[in-house]
Amino acid sequence: MINLFVNLVFLFITLQFILPNFFLWGIAISILMGFGIVFSILNVSLFILWQQSWKDYWQNKHLEVMALAEREANHDLFNRAMIFKDYIESQPDIPIPGNLTLYAVVYSGIQFLLLWIFSVI
Repeated sequence: MINLFVNLVFLFITLQFILPNFFLWGIAISILMGFGIVFSILNVSLFILWQQSWKDYWQNKHLEVMALAEREANHDLFNRAMIFKDYIESQPDIPIPGNLTLYAVVYSGIQFLLLWIFSVI
């Protein structure tokens, strides 16, 4: 997300200051920043998919342990597997850090950029 924000800021600076004065340099920098933005979004998407696959894998493993414990009438193992399964279910599907200040700053920056883009259009 930080890389995405930096690319958006550089794109904003390029569109605001460089493109009107140096058209070819502005286009070249805008294309590079566009690649950076696309790859940042792709990276975040892959990280979210990894987190979701991690959750699915461990939930299925704990369900298998719970089924085995039930067949063997091992209530202690069943209860421990259920506790771990509940812990894994409580983990977020989309990894969000505890400090939401960064997201507030990024969100505000993107909102400012969108307002500027729509005022230019």
